[in-house]
Amino acid sequence: MRDTITRYGINGIVFTVLGPLLFWILYPVGAVMAWAITESSCHLLRYLSFRHLVFPRSRGYTVSPLRYIAAAAPTALIGFTVVALLKTALERNALVALTTATTMVAGYLINQICYQRR
Repeated sequence: MRDTITRYGINGIVFTVLGPLLFWILYPVGAVMAWAITESSCHLLRYLSFRHLVFPRSRGYTVSPLRYIAAAAPTALIGFTVVALLKTALERNALVALTTATTMVAGYLINQICYQRR
């Protein structure tokens, strides 16, 4: 269990840095487009890392595409909503920071429910 928590934590740190950095870099193409590219690429990588590194089947976990989508979709929708509503009200750094904080909290809570041992 402790090993899984460590892998989950490292994975979280990597994607906590990668996602906002990619969003910030892509921001000049437009906030919504940058969010869409960031979400799709990061979630594909995150799914693969969850399935093979963080929650491997050999340790009794099941990370199916549908379960991952069920966990990721609400977080992505929350992030998209924040970006769409505030893209003109906030400057780049503030929008990236707010979206990161919002999706981190939502993602953590949702993942706690979706990735329990069964």
